[in-house]
Amino acid sequence: MRMEYDDRINIIRVPCAGRVGPRDIMDAFDKGADAVSVIGCCFGACHYHDANLVGLRRVKILKKFLVEMGLPQRVLSAYTARAAEGETIIGDFEEIIKLTYSPDEDTAEATSDE
Repeated sequence: MRMEYDDRINIIRVPCAGRVGPRDIMDAFDKGADAVSVIGCCFGACHYHDANLVGLRRVKILKKFLVEMGLPQRVLSAYTARAAEGETIIGDFEEIIKLTYSPDEDTAEATSDE
């Protein structure tokens, strides 16, 4: 049985999180993604010689760059999960959607000060 989730979630399967680079993530944003999550294998379980660590490191560096450009931290996330944690992951995605589509608290505070 397939899990049901919000229509705004678009899952793109890749062989390994280590194959996801900054260009792939930026392409997703260019194509209209409001947020991107890269999910890799649990530590020690990577079939590609710890490439998941490389991918997660890339995301961490790119996230710092995006924050410096003024984007909120929530637009890019990376973590590890087991296949059996599907419901947890979908819950995480739904939380990202809730945060992405709710009014930004910083913006609300800035407009109330004017």
